[in-house]
Amino acid sequence: MKGFVKNESDRTLFVLQRPINPGFSLTFEEAYVVVGEKSGKNKGSTFVNWLRATYFQDPVWAFYKDEGEDYFEEEDTGARPRISSAKGAGKNLIRRDDAREDSRALVLKILDSELVTAKNLIDKCRDRSVLKKALAASKLRAGKEAHMRHLIRRLEQVYF
Repeated sequence: MKGFVKNESDRTLFVLQRPINPGFSLTFEEAYVVVGEKSGKNKGSTFVNWLRATYFQDPVWAFYKDEGEDYFEEEDTGARPRISSAKGAGKNLIRRDDAREDSRALVLKILDSELVTAKNLIDKCRDRSVLKKALAASKLRAGKEAHMRHLIRRLEQVYF
């Protein structure tokens, strides 16, 4: 296959398992090695059209046959279907999962506290996922065998 895709943006973009710096290019042969066989497409224009539709949709990518010779004709680029933005697009929604943050904090609090305090925290905890996370983390830390034994007992109580 003859040709390449060139990054014409002002920043490095990560595509097809590799970073492509501004002004640098990726040959169609290299792209075929990475995703061509998995795609089931044959080498040639079929693969290049598929590559353009799936990985290189941004207008910062330019397709060339040779240096300075466009791969696609101008009317071909205008024939691409327009995608309208969904209602509410552009609104930044910030979602915080406070329960997840609290569970992480509780796991660290259990493991960092002394055994007496940790036993009280473990006995008050009824969330299985927190107990499981604390057990997994206690297995990785040295000197937390007593914490681990109490966590195992508490998990058995919560499950049964």
